[in-house]
Amino acid sequence: MSDKASAKHYFDHQYGSTKPEEVVDVPSHGARSASSVSAFWHLLCILAGSGSLSLPYVLGNAGWIGVIIIALCTLFAVYNNVLLVRCLYAIPDRRLNSYTEIGQASFGLAGKVAVWFFHNSIVIGGPIVYMILSGSNIYSLVQPLGVTLTKEHWIMICTALVYFPFVTFRNIKEVTILSFFGAFATVFAIIVVVVVSFMDLKNVDPATRNHTFVNWGQIPLSLGSIGFSFGGNVVFPHVEATMKNPKAWNKVMSLSVSTVSVLYLLIAICGYYVFGDGAKAPIFENLMPYNAATIVAVILITIHVLLAAPIFLLGFVNEVEHNFRIDQERFSTINYYLIRTTIRSATVFFVGLIAVIVPFFGDFMSLIGALSECMTVFVLPVVCYVKLFGWKRCNIPQLVWFALTIAVGLVGCIWGSIDAVITLKHRFENK
Repeated sequence: MSDKASAKHYFDHQYGSTKPEEVVDVPSHGARSASSVSAFWHLLCILAGSGSLSLPYVLGNAGWIGVIIIALCTLFAVYNNVLLVRCLYAIPDRRLNSYTEIGQASFGLAGKVAVWFFHNSIVIGGPIVYMILSGSNIYSLVQPLGVTLTKEHWIMICTALVYFPFVTFRNIKEVTILSFFGAFATVFAIIVVVVVSFMDLKNVDPATRNHTFVNWGQIPLSLGSIGFSFGGNVVFPHVEATMKNPKAWNKVMSLSVSTVSVLYLLIAICGYYVFGDGAKAPIFENLMPYNAATIVAVILITIHVLLAAPIFLLGFVNEVEHNFRIDQERFSTINYYLIRTTIRSATVFFVGLIAVIVPFFGDFMSLIGALSECMTVFVLPVVCYVKLFGWKRCNIPQLVWFALTIAVGLVGCIWGSIDAVITLKHRFENK
């Protein structure tokens, strides 16, 4: 039996449905102890974060059409994350462990290498963006106090802070408390930004508050930034693997993505309305000098990204440890912890090094979003699903939707990456 026929047989046998939008009854694999509430906070912490701070800037470049793009990307993200987890159960009698294994099951070695590249550029690139943002935030807070440390120094300090929970916790299900406080910090920060922005409206020169409906030349780069905001699904298989009730995945994931989308629309619309095409990334730069509420928001969003970074990095090292069979069954306790600590220390060092070398928050985020998030969020879930289960199982509206999703993802990836590289080049030249 071919891989496709085998997958189809298993899908029919297990789920009794050919409709991707239906909630499936997935088998339990391994130790599952995380509640649905815990999974919701994990997903919310992964999704809602630094990306939200760039959305007014995105609308400042693309125009009001960015609101439509955010709404459309919400639909793409929800539907494709349903497909992504279905792909984990496409092979008979076992659950695939990661996004990379889905790529391998779909397209062999080529699929594994492609997904591995995009996967690791995100789980490493995301924390790099977080370190840039957290270091920049702390620098902006302490500079008026006369502290002489540079932004690069603060980036290194933030990287050191991330090191301890990253090395201490073994896997994602052990960082639930980080997810809860991280998500709370982001929600609070967004509310503060919205309120303070409208308080500053009277101080904004109307002549600088230019608005436009659409700027076609900025659409690809904007797709990259928005894609980054909805990214993180490379970690989703690891979150789903911890769920005690995997049948609740679709509802939990849909609720988390929808919640994040509402927050995104709130900060994007309000920020762009108040500051127009003068909106900056992060939006905090438009609110200087900071008042008490803004200082609290900056501190909270900094806490959030510092708490979210270990979740991304755990998704990376857990896969490395799985692929190289680094566990206590194969190694003695001392050797196991020594190897694990070495891998994680090297990972954190690399993240900190790149963050110091490329300290441009918005532009680096756009590059990661365009290059990798557009592929992992929009393109790869669709093409892997169709390869594993066959396009004949899909009706015409689904195929049209798949084609639209892939087209949007490829435009964002190719043209967005080119624009992001050009922008970064100009940044370095003018540094």
